[in-house]
Amino acid sequence: MCNHTFGNLVGRAIRGSIGEPWDFESEAGANVISGTVEAVSQFDNPSQWILCRIRPFVHSGKSIEHVVAVLRYRKKETFDDLCFGKRIGANLVFEPGGSLASAADVSRLLAVHGHPFLAGSIEIG
Repeated sequence: MCNHTFGNLVGRAIRGSIGEPWDFESEAGANVISGTVEAVSQFDNPSQWILCRIRPFVHSGKSIEHVVAVLRYRKKETFDDLCFGKRIGANLVFEPGGSLASAADVSRLLAVHGHPFLAGSIEIG
């Protein structure tokens, strides 16, 4: 069960199905990401997020190993749904030229619009 900090997600495996771009490839396979949850926002943060270290993919010649999951359908789904075994829609934002290693990096990334992202769905497991 969720504890309203999403802290129980840290360290858990995460899987994702990528719908956009349609030709997405990672070390996990075609249209797939897999990895581990490294950090989460606080439940009451207006910009809830989950930082994931994933099996890498290449974007513009750079290896990307971290994505930040943000809710794709905020009015229909929550990160609580992940805790209860559901798959949820997510945008997976990433830093095209660098790494995301901390909550401060995530806050900086999400404060600026226009970063590249993958669109799809994620689940724990």
